[in-house]
Amino acid sequence: MKHAAPFILTLVALFALVGLTACSDEEEPAAEPSGNTAEQAGAPADEGESIAADSSSAAQTVADINGTTIQGELFSLVDHRGAVVVVNFFATWCGPCRAEIPDLIELNREYGDELVLVGVSLDDTADVLPGFIAETGIDYPVLHLDALTDPEAVMGYYTFSAIPTTFMVHRDGTPGEMIVGSRDKATFREIFEGYL
Repeated sequence: MKHAAPFILTLVALFALVGLTACSDEEEPAAEPSGNTAEQAGAPADEGESIAADSSSAAQTVADINGTTIQGELFSLVDHRGAVVVVNFFATWCGPCRAEIPDLIELNREYGDELVLVGVSLDDTADVLPGFIAETGIDYPVLHLDALTDPEAVMGYYTFSAIPTTFMVHRDGTPGEMIVGSRDKATFREIFEGYL
């Protein structure tokens, strides 16, 4: 029993750290990242960890994300082949999601046309998004899950168990890594540079 105490303390600390970097919705069942086995995915990743697409899914293109943005524009991921695309799943009620948005806005401005950033909101309703976008100054396209042309296909492909979760998409439309939990500007920049 003496030897179990350090293990239990380590486990509690690990769960606390994950709780600080990612939100989960207990109503949603945990899902494995697309293209990854349960062993690769494990529990929600700590800050600084990401999960690379396995080689069997690397030759396939990612599922299209298309629909009308909260800003009223049509968006289709397929239209951005040739660019690096960053797909960020978030919710307005998620503290870690809110924390990384200012850095994503700055990086979106910094990279300009070199990189396409799109947010997909998992909020219960899209009604909260216009005010949130105005409050935060988000200047990249944001779609609500219900406004997607095929939300079931999107959530069937882009599977994850916590938010924020960010998916990198290579210029040729093939999947890159999945980033679970919030990141700071320097970490995102390092990840983005690896795709440019």
